[in-house]
Amino acid sequence: EDFTGRVSAHLRLWVSLFVGGMFCFVSGYKISSVNVDLIDFFLSVPIISTCLTILAIASLANSINIIDGLNGLAGSSTAFMTISFGFLASQSGDDQLGIICYTLAASCLGFLLLNFPVGKIFLGDGGAYFLGSWLAAIAIIIPERNADISPFSSLLIIMYPFYELFRSFFRRILAAGEHVFWADDKHLHSLVFRYMKTRSNLSPHIQHTLSSLIMMTLPLTCCCWAIFFSSDMVLLVFGIFIFV
Repeated sequence: EDFTGRVSAHLRLWVSLFVGGMFCFVSGYKISSVNVDLIDFFLSVPIISTCLTILAIASLANSINIIDGLNGLAGSSTAFMTISFGFLASQSGDDQLGIICYTLAASCLGFLLLNFPVGKIFLGDGGAYFLGSWLAAIAIIIPERNADISPFSSLLIIMYPFYELFRSFFRRILAAGEHVFWADDKHLHSLVFRYMKTRSNLSPHIQHTLSSLIMMTLPLTCCCWAIFFSSDMVLLVFGIFIFV
């Protein structure tokens, strides 16, 4: 897609679903419990938990692509999230997973040196889908391997891109004449950038940078809340509601 621009959104969706299936098959991990009795009852059915895991991975892979609309936004968001996952893994003694998280975070920070504030290089679909798939895998694995970490902590850490995906999906369904796979400029970061352009006399470069910095507060806040209350399900759910 990055080289030709001719890979359809449908094909990318099917590939991301395939990646989710391969994750379940190769790793053996899937979403098996969220510590809510009614939901756990359904997750006890293997086909349901497997399908939910595949859908979660495909969704997050696409959501990172959606937030990749301002210099530094997707890279910094992924860095915040992987650092948070790495911290939680290290705190639980899962050093192997912690090293993977910190390695991904370091890669994102190195990328940001050339992507923010001036976009000399870009993630592209290849980078966005790659990072999104890894994030989803980590978000699923970390509560499965560490009982002291609530699954809602994982959900809150990835809440910003996940929310943006579902916001875009339902917005396009409700909008007459719009297709769910069509790209548009009505994402949260697009609206903030448009507001900056119409309400300030700053240079376009400064407007772009400030818009990115404003949007970065969303994933950063979610990550901080998830770390502070990683084992308190009530406060984690409360944080999710506050964000939404």
